[in-house]
Amino acid sequence: MPASSNDAPTPVKIRPTQRVHSAEIPSGSDLELRQRIAVANAKLQSAAWLIEVLEDLSRCESFVSACHLVTDHLRRHLSAQRVVYIQAETDRPNRVVAVTDTPAIDQESDLARLYCQVAVECADSDQIRIASAVLAQPTESIVGYAQQQLSENQGDVLAIPLFDSQSEPLGCILIVGRVGTLVSHDGLTEFASAIRGPITSVLSQNQRAEGGRWEQLRQRISGLTPSRKLAVLIVSVTAVAAMFVPVTHNVTSDFEVQPTTRNFHVAPFDGLLREMNVVAGDEVVPAQCLARMEDRELLLQIDELNAKRLELAKSQDQEWIAHRAAEAVAAGLQIEQIDAKLSLFNQRLARTELNVSKAGIVLQAPLEDRQNVPVHQGDVIFEIAPLEQLRAAALIPGHDIHHIQTGMQVDLDIDGLGGSSIMGTIDRIMPQATAVNQQHGFIVHCTIDNRDGRLRPGMNGVAKVDAGTKSLGWVLFHRPFDRIARWW
Repeated sequence: MPASSNDAPTPVKIRPTQRVHSAEIPSGSDLELRQRIAVANAKLQSAAWLIEVLEDLSRCESFVSACHLVTDHLRRHLSAQRVVYIQAETDRPNRVVAVTDTPAIDQESDLARLYCQVAVECADSDQIRIASAVLAQPTESIVGYAQQQLSENQGDVLAIPLFDSQSEPLGCILIVGRVGTLVSHDGLTEFASAIRGPITSVLSQNQRAEGGRWEQLRQRISGLTPSRKLAVLIVSVTAVAAMFVPVTHNVTSDFEVQPTTRNFHVAPFDGLLREMNVVAGDEVVPAQCLARMEDRELLLQIDELNAKRLELAKSQDQEWIAHRAAEAVAAGLQIEQIDAKLSLFNQRLARTELNVSKAGIVLQAPLEDRQNVPVHQGDVIFEIAPLEQLRAAALIPGHDIHHIQTGMQVDLDIDGLGGSSIMGTIDRIMPQATAVNQQHGFIVHCTIDNRDGRLRPGMNGVAKVDAGTKSLGWVLFHRPFDRIARWW
């Protein structure tokens, strides 16, 4: 049976083969055009940034604020870690004026000195230089030693020296970034060269407009109203007249309370120190027992000598009875030797107690924490000073010693007395200068009456010596004038 039309096979549709086309590759002229557009955009952005910075600088009231503004703008624009401005000085060392991440910097610190050294190197070369650890080791003719050292410690360092219109160094800008960030920044050196001139011009104008201190003072006075100018004139005349007012010239110095005399108690003989009855700081009275020496060995020796003497005395009597005069005389000589030893041992026995001869305070007791310690004759066991009369030892500097004389009154303000002071009189000036706590001067002694017992040796305070009457101007300025005279 023939097949029906419904059973006929469905014709297959054949699709055309799809081809994959390669991506279109721009030609060399397109790449060059894009690069030019990118460079132009970067220059436009830099120009807009520079215009904004110059506009802000024109509103700055001082040179220091202008330096801070420049460093802040550079840090934000370049995404740097730190920007530093170092001001060049003609008659003084360079100084760090502005640091972005530090409100104040110590000019004597090692980091500030390193910044200033980099500025000096850049001023000598007059070149914009960049140092980085990712670059090949540069020669000293390209990057100075200080800049290379700073780069090793902090990262990439770009140094931009600034010069005024007379080619005199104005300062230096240091831009510090992480390692590799500044080196990889395209056109950074060209950007620094482009902004150096305008920024230098504006900063130089700010510095000239600010002027020196006298110029600033003159500008402030000229801006005052007539009434305020009159007030300034009256105050100035009054200040000058006050320089001739006679005042008391006081020479001040630190002092220490010291004893006038010191009594040393030493070991009377070689032996053992059995006990100590006082310690440093104790007050003692006459006849008080300070310490005791061990006496058992002395007592044994005395008993032994007494027994031997008794035996010799009996032997001598027997020799006399037997009419042996020579033997009797020899026994008598031995008895005399024993008597001499007994006298010595009895004297030592009487001195086993160390008693106070004069009332005072124990200053030192080196063996106070020891018992049964062996000592030798002459070893210091106690140092005692009387308290009825003390002295203040003040160190007067050499430039003031010629104003000091014996007999001058001294006001002693002693620490620990609640602000009360004691009057004294200078009774001795040491003839030779000495050094105390790295300060040179002459020791001046002032006797203090301490019968009330308020003072102790070792107390400190401030001594104010009445050196006569001088004019206020002389008191304030005689020392600077003396230094200038010696220098001149």
